[in-house]
Amino acid sequence: MKHTIICIGRQYGSGGREISEKLAAELGVVCYDKLLVRQTAKELGLPVETVEQSDERPIGLGAMVSGNWLADSAALQKAFYSEEQRIFEAERHTILELAEREDCVIVGRCASSILREEGYPVLSVFIYADTDDRIARVAERNGLDERAARHRAKRVDRMRKLHFDFYSDTAWGEPESYDLMLSSSRYGVDGAVALIKAALEKEREEKLFELLMVISLDAAMLVLVCLTIKGKINRSYARLVALTMGVGFVLGVVARCIDGVNLLLIPDALGAMLSYTAVLMSFPGKKAEEACK
Repeated sequence: MKHTIICIGRQYGSGGREISEKLAAELGVVCYDKLLVRQTAKELGLPVETVEQSDERPIGLGAMVSGNWLADSAALQKAFYSEEQRIFEAERHTILELAEREDCVIVGRCASSILREEGYPVLSVFIYADTDDRIARVAERNGLDERAARHRAKRVDRMRKLHFDFYSDTAWGEPESYDLMLSSSRYGVDGAVALIKAALEKEREEKLFELLMVISLDAAMLVLVCLTIKGKINRSYARLVALTMGVGFVLGVVARCIDGVNLLLIPDALGAMLSYTAVLMSFPGKKAEEACK
């Protein structure tokens, strides 16, 4: 069973953590943000503070050197393997375990890229906000003046981008990296949560609709085969109907895929069309009647 995983990236000061926690509470699932840090620290046997200092930070020199031909030996690999990379690998392991175990909301940590690389379906969201709103939130939360808050926001976002871009095939904060991008300045916390829930529900409805399409096609094809074998329908006509139904279904799925729906139904559609057509073509009329007696 595939679990529902919502991965939320965010600009610093956009309210992404608050949105994630409220969304998780309304869905009745766990939000993994600081909790993920604590689990990573436990797995590595490190203090939580140490993991927090390297969490979502750019890789060090060691990580860039490891993988180079100079670092082929085990000793060099160990020497060049940075603490940031060790923490990332531990977080990656935990994220994959979560995807196997439960529905959840995961904040940052390249979770969407990690899970998609391993074939897990996720809803990937990015929360951003107007600069003035972010600076005000950072200043209020940390007791900073405007200049210091602006500097911190810029520094944290720069580190998050370097971290994400190194470990992912896509770019942090860019539309192609996410399914949904929301402005907390425009929609607020409650509005953003409502929109994410609506997107999640739409995905569930589409998956259910696609499943019903496959089941309906299978049922229709099975009835067609049975009626043909019983001699109730002309075999040539039945073949034509089967092919038409199958081709029509495949074209419908392809059209939906172009519009952003996953490609997994195409093999189902082709398989159904070809298998049932093969059955129809494999029974000569007399033998079919004898087989059904």
